[in-house]
Amino acid sequence: MLHLFPRWHRFDWGRFTDYSRWVIGAAQHCAYAEQTPTINVDHLIRAVNLVRAELYRPATMPTAPIAMAAPKPFSSEARDVIALAWKIKNRRWNRYLQVDHIEDALKEHRRRK
Repeated sequence: MLHLFPRWHRFDWGRFTDYSRWVIGAAQHCAYAEQTPTINVDHLIRAVNLVRAELYRPATMPTAPIAMAAPKPFSSEARDVIALAWKIKNRRWNRYLQVDHIEDALKEHRRRK
């Protein structure tokens, strides 16, 4: 299991839908493509757009660099967005974290700035 979040973020990966897992994977790819040390909010925005446009599918993406390297950690801002998405999931009484929750968290994060 990948440990992308610190201990206080005990997200159950079984509670992510395939699409929301793909968002995290696409954000990893964006971070590696830009060679940044962490996944930031811009990577999450691009990842959501890639998954929504059906341009990102794990089976079609080259995974060798990511499989070889350790997963990139999230920036504190990106962690806050994922935590906010998790809260939105709970507020809506959903069992699984969905891409809609991540999108809404990104919108709310932009509004707060």
